[in-house]
Amino acid sequence: PAAVRLAAQRFYPQLPDWDHIQKNHRYNETCQGCVPECVTLATECETFEETVRAACSIRGDADTLAAIAGAIAHALYGVPDDIRRETLARTQPHYPWLVQTLADFEARYGR
Repeated sequence: PAAVRLAAQRFYPQLPDWDHIQKNHRYNETCQGCVPECVTLATECETFEETVRAACSIRGDADTLAAIAGAIAHALYGVPDDIRRETLARTQPHYPWLVQTLADFEARYGR
């Protein structure tokens, strides 16, 4: 997580802390407005699930925050097998092509 924060600070010199985000977050669809918060969420939390839950708890554009923070957390912590299995099971009936795309991607690049 420290390396991610250091890399992010190259582009976003002021990374907020979690307390600041909880008290002051407002909807902001710009990269400058939401990416620093997502970096903080992913690096201050300790797991993928904790990161996504924290992002969803913030008012505003929670699904975008969860998607961005979750992607960073995935790189840092991985996605737990139980969450992965349940997500794929729920996705398959409605979006089988998406599950196949993931399988093709993982076959080529790894999980």
